[in-house]
Amino acid sequence: MNLKASEPFPELLLHYRGVVSRVKLEYSASVRSAYLQRDNVRGALDTIDKNEEFIKMTLAVMMIPV
Repeated sequence: MNLKASEPFPELLLHYRGVVSRVKLEYSASVRSAYLQRDNVRGALDTIDKNEEFIKMTLAVMMIPV
């Protein structure tokens, strides 16, 4: 291994870079997960709104005198 004055401990720097890379990957995965969960919640709320509207319309139709 060729040591440079700017890198007195190359193994330590490689280890540090590896740790930083793993932390970045874990952070990006958690951010992606948060976005997916947010989208899932929004989708669920949209579905509830649509179902509520459907139920209201169904009840309104059922209450029409024949």
